[in-house]
Amino acid sequence: MKEGPDIARIAALIGDPARPNMLSALMSGKALTAAELAADAGVTP
Repeated sequence: MKEGPDIARIAALIGDPARPNMLSALMSGKALTAAELAADAGVTP
């Protein structure tokens, strides 16, 4: 078996549109509350 990241598993984790939106918000380096993350992701807190 090949060593390295399981890209299919990673893609499945961010497959829901809310998840990459949250990741993007977190990568800004700014501290965010759960409510702010939910608002950025377009989901309810």
